[in-house]
Amino acid sequence: PPDLVAPNGAFLSGATVTLLAGPLAPGQYAQNGDIAGLLKIGKVQTLEGEATATHSDGTKSVLAVGEAVYQGDIVETGDGSKLGVSFIDNTVFSMSANARMVLNELIFDPAAAGKSSMVFNLVEGAFVFVAGEVAPNGNMQIVTPIATMGIRGTTPKVLINSQLGVGEFTVLPDPDTGHVGSYVLINPSTGAIIGRVDSDGDKWVVTSLSNEAVRIGKTGFDLLEDKAALDELREVVSHSLGDRTQLDGANSFDQISFNSNASRGNDNGANGGGDNGATGERSQSGDTTGDKDDPPIAADDAFTVNEDTILTGSGAGEVNVINGSGGGLDIDPDGFAVTVTQVNGQDLTFVGNVASVVLPSGAILLISQTGNITYDGRAIHQYLAINETAQDSFTYTIEDLNGYSDTATVTITIEGLNDSPIIQILAGDSAAESLIETNSPLAVSGTLTLIDVDVTDSVNA
Repeated sequence: PPDLVAPNGAFLSGATVTLLAGPLAPGQYAQNGDIAGLLKIGKVQTLEGEATATHSDGTKSVLAVGEAVYQGDIVETGDGSKLGVSFIDNTVFSMSANARMVLNELIFDPAAAGKSSMVFNLVEGAFVFVAGEVAPNGNMQIVTPIATMGIRGTTPKVLINSQLGVGEFTVLPDPDTGHVGSYVLINPSTGAIIGRVDSDGDKWVVTSLSNEAVRIGKTGFDLLEDKAALDELREVVSHSLGDRTQLDGANSFDQISFNSNASRGNDNGANGGGDNGATGERSQSGDTTGDKDDPPIAADDAFTVNEDTILTGSGAGEVNVINGSGGGLDIDPDGFAVTVTQVNGQDLTFVGNVASVVLPSGAILLISQTGNITYDGRAIHQYLAINETAQDSFTYTIEDLNGYSDTATVTITIEGLNDSPIIQILAGDSAAESLIETNSPLAVSGTLTLIDVDVTDSVNA
């Protein structure tokens, strides 16, 4: 099937859609033990709660410690569950509750590392993993509905909310050395690099609808979550130490040592900047120390209207600065609702959920708490001639339920129209012609004034 793009911009490849859909004649629950005809690529090392694997033949297995996972499996965890899996190239994954991962492909030959490859899809939930022996050759692809991760060896932490079309991407110190690596984020539709994750002191928030990647500093709660994620990852690895699971006589899990007190060193500095990709850094306000809440992210918008028209809309055609109708989707990483609180840095007074603002240009702006706007600049843009444009702009601030805020800019382009010139006859003068258009000349006595509001147009009498 073709690639699937959701209304919020979330992306799934055709191959992943096929695996998620399953075969036309799916099997039933599989018995414990190896499954004939499937390629074994990994093993369950830790499990709390419940987890299942739906295999490419349509059968489903209830996972347990020691059970194998296979190429093409869809691995899922239940409520309150955690799952740790080690793979044949020494990649180790830890999955949170209600997470879903597709093991599209893992080909590994220690004797021909350049021919090895891995493609996994993280569909939903939280994941932390240590890249194994496939990654250094550049053939490890971790795909999400939000962004593709180009990895050559590091310890990424990922949170995917496919319903909102939002993903959080960060990097943790490698458990054995404390080294902080890096990886790039790639737009799954275009292949363009949208960010480089290279610091354990911040995280990247990516929205699939606008393809905007924003780097923000971690809160104290984020750092606590990072520590917990590393502890869980170390537990998975510790269970795989000495595990000589033979898949074909050649593939095995190496001995790996981990220092639980590893330094949080960073070859990019404590909060290294690095390449911000296609977007610059933004700043959000709010107390980001020790609180679970992350600030919302406001994205710039742009609209176009002609000089004689009020910019407004409703229903599917609404003009809204929050929902992405102007090209910039505003989101809250924690899923909280956001509301508009300011325009151009000034608090708004709402009457019936609508506030009225006179912009510096003289245009009238009506804006609701939910982001709907009406812009009326007709009185100030009549000077524009056809093919001429002007721009007006304002900033707005959104705020989440806990008072965290962010600000973005709205730019409105006004297109000129051709206005008819006006013949003005002063009082006491006369014109010997009716207002009906004729081919005869207009006879005037006194003073005749020709006026055209389009200031660049020339008028000939």
